[in-house]
Amino acid sequence: MFHPYYRRGPSRLLWFLIGGGVFAWWYHHRDRKEAIMQGRTPEQWGWHGCHKWGRERWLENGPQQRQNGVPATGTSAAPAVAVDANNKPAATTTPQQGDPWEAEREKMRRVGQQSVEAASDIAELSLDGVLSAVEGLRSKLAEFRQQREQHRARSQSDPLKPTEPEYKV
Repeated sequence: MFHPYYRRGPSRLLWFLIGGGVFAWWYHHRDRKEAIMQGRTPEQWGWHGCHKWGRERWLENGPQQRQNGVPATGTSAAPAVAVDANNKPAATTTPQQGDPWEAEREKMRRVGQQSVEAASDIAELSLDGVLSAVEGLRSKLAEFRQQREQHRARSQSDPLKPTEPEYKV
């Protein structure tokens, strides 16, 4: 019998390799861009040797130039970033980057607290349900014992009357 999925060939492997290559390029590109923004790159960087593809544009759009008002053009952009990065204290850049994370942490704390409260409410309600079921079973058991004692008392006080009908075969 003919199964069309046997004829697919190595296309899955090919697409896997293409995807892996694109991901490796993107990851390297992102790391290099962050390094440029922070001013911690050598003159020759990346997989493409000494080419500065897009480096000036990244530096022009960087937050360091916007804060200092220093326009970055051509080859003078890299030294300006290095000087600015060296003169800036680390404490001023950390809170700016930490603020979104702090808000996210606070949100996660609130969500965690709400989930803990919800879990405790659910546990409390389930325990209340279990306790009410146990109390109901206990009352049924006490009622059954009382009926059994009454039945025994009747059978002992009236021995002539049989408790169960006798069947003769």
